[in-house]
Amino acid sequence: MRNTSLTLVAALLLMTGGAAAQDMVRTTTAAAPDGALTNQIDIGLRGTSYAADSAEARYQRYRDLRDGGTVDRFRLSKDTDAYKWNLQADHIGYRDQRFFGSYTNHGNVKVSFDWNQIPLFYSQDTRTLYTASTPGVLSMSDGIQSGIQNKTLTLQNALTGASTFDLRTRRDVATVNLLYSATPNVDVAVTLRNTQKQGGYPWGGSFGIGGAIATELAVPVDHRTTDLGTSLEYAGERGYARVVMIHHPPLPGLASPRKALSDAGPLRDVLVEEGAELVLHGHNHRLVRHILPGDGRMVPSIGVASASAVPGSPRHRAAWHLHAIDRTDSGWTITTRVRGFSPGSDEIGDIEIFEA
Repeated sequence: MRNTSLTLVAALLLMTGGAAAQDMVRTTTAAAPDGALTNQIDIGLRGTSYAADSAEARYQRYRDLRDGGTVDRFRLSKDTDAYKWNLQADHIGYRDQRFFGSYTNHGNVKVSFDWNQIPLFYSQDTRTLYTASTPGVLSMSDGIQSGIQNKTLTLQNALTGASTFDLRTRRDVATVNLLYSATPNVDVAVTLRNTQKQGGYPWGGSFGIGGAIATELAVPVDHRTTDLGTSLEYAGERGYARVVMIHHPPLPGLASPRKALSDAGPLRDVLVEEGAELVLHGHNHRLVRHILPGDGRMVPSIGVASASAVPGSPRHRAAWHLHAIDRTDSGWTITTRVRGFSPGSDEIGDIEIFEA
């Protein structure tokens, strides 16, 4: 099987006025000034050619690669000290399109919307002896029925009159999230999720009793589920320190790909968006310190060594951590004491002390 694809994509970066051409790379990589728009749109033409023995459905299993014009990527956002909003779209007009939007008024409200289409292409050469004269009603011609019943019609001859069709389903998932800060210590959260699945499942059946002929049917599927969830988060009069504990490192690149979190990137984004006072992890069996830019403050991420490690480098030798979390007028202070065998002795003491 050989597939050959040709993709022509034009990328357009829409920047604020006054940016010179030679400044394009620096403008797109440097931090945008307060209130600046960050815009991006990728448009182009796409075409794919298939060899005679290619499995087109398998090549496009969970995506839509039809030929034609494409708006493959759209990004538009704005971030200020008071608010930020973000609009995104991918593969507009195709079966695997996605739309996303969010708005945050810092300290007051967060709202987001996500609509994601997920196609499943089973086969492009499914054949059936049935026809659907009306939706949901499958029928077979009298000639084919009598031929099968009398065993005067072979499968090969019967399939000469079978109709070919694409067998596919599509799942549409829409999610709305709302977080309203009623007071500095009380948050009200509402989540609405609607999932709809339409199309046809592959199903094999037989007609008659003895010597039956197998045939494929597209079993229609059309169902919808809607989930509504609400919650009330109360932090107390003085508030609580948010400590996240996880086994694996919460950032990409801190462990080998085979042993790392598959969703380390999304987890990092959640920590940056929602914030936390401290993130604790293990797995690497050594002291690891990183800082994440959280919601209003920096979020320290600290990895601990193994308590049963043999003597080795200062970062790998056996140790445990004692964290002191104190509330101050300006926020939280966190002091970490790395405890273990002191260098050159059998006494347990402070190996290192630092403030996160």
